Amino acid sequence: MEINQTMLTPLMCEACILRRRKRTSRRKIACCFFIAYNAIVLSVFSVTLWYINDRLNRTEGAIAVLKERSKTSEETLPIELPSRTTKPDVVEKLSPDNPTDNWTETLSMNVNRMLRRKRASSRRRGKKRCKNCLPVVQIEGAGGFGKQDKSDLSDLWVTPSWVNPKDKQIAKYFDVGSVTGKGKIKVKQEGLYFVYAQMNLIGPSIKGFDVFVEEDNYAPECITSCKRNSNQDQNENCFTMKVVRLKSNSSVYIQEMETNSRSHYLKKSSYFGLVKISS
Repeated sequence: MEINQTMLTPLMCEACILRRRKRTSRRKIACCFFIAYNAIVLSVFSVTLWYINDRLNRTEGAIAVLKERSKTSEETLPIELPSRTTKPDVVEKLSPDNPTDNWTETLSMNVNRMLRRKRASSRRRGKKRCKNCLPVVQIEGAGGFGKQDKSDLSDLWVTPSWVNPKDKQIAKYFDVGSVTGKGKIKVKQEGLYFVYAQMNLIGPSIKGFDVFVEEDNYAPECITSCKRNSNQDQNENCFTMKVVRLKSNSSVYIQEMETNSRSHYLKKSSYFGLVKISS
């Protein structure tokens, strides 16, 4: 049996119709999904806008209430601020009895007060002494010349500006309160000390100085000295240093040699001091 073109034509038409129906149904499904997606996006966007608008309205209402209360002062505002006292648990409330009518001014005043206290506390923390620092003290020349009596040390030495006799670290180890009267540094604790000294000497002679340690009930002992021998009349700086063990209540001082013609007690060139190294 032979199949001709006229017999296949109806079958081909039916197949085309089926394909067209499938395409149409897919397009309808895609359109439905697109419409549903757009509806969801629009609903989320509208809900977000409503929420933002509601929060703005509530904020504006709260601001209006606060302004109304600040103007009328009919009731105490529920705001607690730090008072002028130093106690952290004491607070003051804004009320009609408060002389400050504008509560914003009171708020700024209290905030500024808190900031000042914080800066002051930070400065106090910055001034704390180093725990591992070595105790040191030094005295300098008062600016005059030496005396004929070499044993007279009064009014020859002064404490520099950075040495405060009332400082806890200095007062714990040294006593420099009688420097101007006796020209001596008193050691309060026994230990190993680094002693250094320098003087400005003038004149053509054998000149120098001795460093003495004076203990209770004992004669002064010379621990180190510095000597210069010059035939010309010129200024010379003589420096010496030594590490010695000192007992408590010992005094250290400088005394010129009897052969000195003259000495100049300048701050920059005449000084002596002690550094405690260990106990």
